[in-house]
Amino acid sequence: MVLPNAEGGLSPRQAGLINTSTFTLSGTQVIYNQDVWLARRQAGPSREFARQNTALVRTNLMANVSRTFYDVLLAQQQVRV
Repeated sequence: MVLPNAEGGLSPRQAGLINTSTFTLSGTQVIYNQDVWLARRQAGPSREFARQNTALVRTNLMANVSRTFYDVLLAQQQVRV
């Protein structure tokens, strides 16, 4: 671009910037999430329920195996008689 200079003549001038670039980075982070808080509060009782349920299933399994074992013994005794 050619512009007038202080002496009244014309001189080439540069307008704008050469070889410019910009970089933008943005991000968001949730500070508070109600669902996460509720899940965290419920985790303890859920684990306790799972422990109790596992113990109950284990006890019922042992009772059923014992009952079946003695039923088989009784059936063997009845076959011998």
